[in-house]
Amino acid sequence: MKSALTFLFIFFMITACSKSTHESSLVVIKADTLSTSSGGLMMWGVSRNANESVALSFTSETETKSVILANGDWQFSGVSWSGPNAMEGNLKCGFISKTLSGGVINFTLAMNADNCDDLLFSTSTFLNGLTFAPLKVLTCNENTARADINGNSCDSYLGKAKSFKVVFPEFLPGLERNSGTGLTSSCHNINDTDSSELTNLFVPVGTTSFNVYPGLFATMIRLYSGINCGAGFLYKVADYPLGLLEQNEHPNFPGAGVSLLRSVNSGSNISYLFIKDDRIPPGNPAKLTFTNNTYVAPNTCTTVFVVTVKDANSLEVPSGIARTVGLVYTATTQDLTFYSDPSCTSAISELSFDADTTNRSFYVKKATVGQTTVYAATAGLLNASSIFNVVNAGTVVKLDIKGLGGGAATPFGAAGTCISAYSVKSLDLNSDPANVTSDTTITLSYSGTQDGGFYTDAGCTTPTTTVTISNGASLSGNVYFKKTTSGTVSIYATGTGIDTAYFAVNVTAI
Repeated sequence: MKSALTFLFIFFMITACSKSTHESSLVVIKADTLSTSSGGLMMWGVSRNANESVALSFTSETETKSVILANGDWQFSGVSWSGPNAMEGNLKCGFISKTLSGGVINFTLAMNADNCDDLLFSTSTFLNGLTFAPLKVLTCNENTARADINGNSCDSYLGKAKSFKVVFPEFLPGLERNSGTGLTSSCHNINDTDSSELTNLFVPVGTTSFNVYPGLFATMIRLYSGINCGAGFLYKVADYPLGLLEQNEHPNFPGAGVSLLRSVNSGSNISYLFIKDDRIPPGNPAKLTFTNNTYVAPNTCTTVFVVTVKDANSLEVPSGIARTVGLVYTATTQDLTFYSDPSCTSAISELSFDADTTNRSFYVKKATVGQTTVYAATAGLLNASSIFNVVNAGTVVKLDIKGLGGGAATPFGAAGTCISAYSVKSLDLNSDPANVTSDTTITLSYSGTQDGGFYTDAGCTTPTTTVTISNGASLSGNVYFKKTTSGTVSIYATGTGIDTAYFAVNVTAI
């Protein structure tokens, strides 16, 4: 059923003392559908003649707002959200062109889900059916390579921000936008590992074909140097007066810099916003860390192991002084050798770091299967350790989530409907199918709001939390997924002693 946002416009002429006239209109706006918009409702207006814009946020179904606007041709747009928090949940959109010329006029802005598919709100790249693609924010010290459409991570150093809020500021013609007013999202903490956060926020990013004046979908990102958007941690506001798609920050705002919006590929259904952020100041060397494979084959020169010097905030830093890092291991059978080269011909027992070195690599080869722990140690830094397993090809070590018959899994589905068929496949270290040696129970779970579940049938009537891979097989039976609310979730498949598999599914609004 369509809903509507009704606007009552009362127009009059304002006459100056000099008897010259400036034609304006007093616009009285009442939002009468907010009871179905628990996630907020925003209205934007942009003048095609007077270079004016306005943005209003409604927080009560009985709220009425008044504003004086210049006469002429205006474009009015509105978006409402049904979720528990601002900018979350199912969408309804509306838009209309109107000429303000005096007198009294009433008109209705139709608000429905179909309108959200219009290119006024977002280009097709940032649309996912009848909803906007969810926003993923990444803060980077450098992001110059983001012109590469296939990139989805920071180029070099991570940003300083630990949390953020998205704001649609409320403003009147001629007044500066303020990130402290308008519709504000809940706080989102940023992942320390890659300085990013995938949100459940659905925001219009605008379109370059109309955003010729500041105001339409003007957006601000409040960045905090601490988690949970705590008081006293706000240090920067990224300002996008033309909307996110214009990729501009306000030139006069402190800390402004190039920010880029990308939809990495049509299958991701994610809007990636890269914000050029302050770099976290590097600290003193504090610890060593390992990067390596979890599983390796016996009598094989393994993929490179990397030992990295990091500070207390896990930022990669130079060693600072010359260091010798010793390499040792523990295993049931003492038949492992460390090497400096990928052919495993030059045996070593230590790594040398000079003052400017941040990381060094090495390789290993072990004859017998089993679990092994490798240690890297040097004076003055916390030691690093890493566990890996030597296993034969054909041994089950990890899982993968597949679609019907073991094919590609479906990455999207409609909220409230039974989404496709999924199965779980067991794999060896080479990602080849590997048969289990006994009936293996796999536990299923998913991230986000727990308002759905898994089912054994295509009608989603018989719930389950597990699937089974039978003895001698590598593929489970089919399972189906259903969730009430929209948003991007990760489906997890977990088995005892086997690496967990996960798969992202974008549950779209109906």
